[in-house]
Amino acid sequence: MLNKLLAYAPFQAISALSVFIVLALQARLLEVEQYGVLALAMASAEIVRLFTGQWIISTFIRFYPQAEINEKKEICDFSLSYSIILLLPSLLIFFLAKLFYEPFNEVSTTIIFLFFASKTLFLYFHQVIRLREKTKKYQIAASIQAITACLFTWVAMTYEPSINNALAAMAFSYISAITLVSPKFKINLQALSIKRSTIYFSYGIPLALTGLVFGLSTRIDRFIISDLMDNHAVGMYSALLALTAGVMSLSFTLIALPLYPEVIKHSKSPTKLKDAHAQYLAILIALTLPILLGICFISTAATHLLLGEKYVFENQLPFYFIAIATYFINLKGHYFDHGLQFTLKTKLSPYIALFGLLINIPISYVLIHLFGLMGASVAAATTSLATLLLTWYLAATNNYNFILLADTKIVIFCSVTTAIIMAITKSFLSFSSYLQEISFIIPIYAALYAGLIVFTNPFKVRSTLGKLILTLRPPKR
Repeated sequence: MLNKLLAYAPFQAISALSVFIVLALQARLLEVEQYGVLALAMASAEIVRLFTGQWIISTFIRFYPQAEINEKKEICDFSLSYSIILLLPSLLIFFLAKLFYEPFNEVSTTIIFLFFASKTLFLYFHQVIRLREKTKKYQIAASIQAITACLFTWVAMTYEPSINNALAAMAFSYISAITLVSPKFKINLQALSIKRSTIYFSYGIPLALTGLVFGLSTRIDRFIISDLMDNHAVGMYSALLALTAGVMSLSFTLIALPLYPEVIKHSKSPTKLKDAHAQYLAILIALTLPILLGICFISTAATHLLLGEKYVFENQLPFYFIAIATYFINLKGHYFDHGLQFTLKTKLSPYIALFGLLINIPISYVLIHLFGLMGASVAAATTSLATLLLTWYLAATNNYNFILLADTKIVIFCSVTTAIIMAITKSFLSFSSYLQEISFIIPIYAALYAGLIVFTNPFKVRSTLGKLILTLRPPKR
């Protein structure tokens, strides 16, 4: 697993860095109200993508690694054909949305669709070359998309800061990368046969419904804020959410993309599957929990430096609750959802997402009305925790037990201990600038956590480091 992680992690890190650069350019060069409208547009595109495109990617990832050669061709034909065909009804959805939301016109709706379609196809093709283990091609494509996203956004927003330019820049970055990853293809009409594809539909359609409801559940708060407050408030909330979600989602994806297919390879052996999944969780927690705590430590400094002073709250509690909400969402999606996927009980996923939507709407309306953006962040954290716990319970009732290794407990202890020590240390310090604060806290925090990991020795890390040192040591003459 670690070899796969090292092969993909650096390039996922490049993608992560590009997200923050693009976010900083958009937030700084657009007015807060404009960024609020942009956030609503991107949220709409993502909801549609989760419904029409993400379930195809999830089905492909689930069945491709363990398939025989003939089956691999079948799942590829199925996935590609439906990825392209479902773009057409998606276009209709966007033009219907134009009728109900005033800021959308024909031009902006077309650009939103271009952004949606290019992102959908890029993410699909990117997964195909990864599961085919074309590592170099995957790395180059990830790098090209990240670099062009930053470059195109900078040029477009410098020329004229606008919502359409921001979306067009992102769309063309995905199109640039698609030219590198898309194979020669044609739609295979046999792949459209429901009879031949029953197993894929039975697995994937519940995920499509889940994607739609989940997309609404996790993004409805922005539309409620727009209704109860204004687009300025949407911009403030969305910028903080984009910052924390960017950190958490990409840190989880950094690990899940290369490691989850390795876990799936053991799906025909329940014992090996649970052991691999438990090891996967230990690695996931070891790398994501300290990132959650770290981003909370530097919340004010990170917000000021990346987004600008206009996005800084006097009270950082909304930031903390938003960060916790995004962590729970990612932990559910990248770990607890697997319990239903491994047991082929994805038909329960739409009910979990519906549960989240049904509790999020009233909680958000009440708390936003009473406490504004603070209420929105608390509602998001509450909803994400509730859906995580329900997923855990339903997986357990379907005979999938999540195993907690000793290594997982050790890394949780190291993360919490590091956070306590840093909190005490920070209370005695003062910094002359936000850059100085980040420059001090991040390396000290990382060094302290790494030291505790080496001391407590999860994953037999000391032995691994010893072997690494021996391989790097020059041979004796």
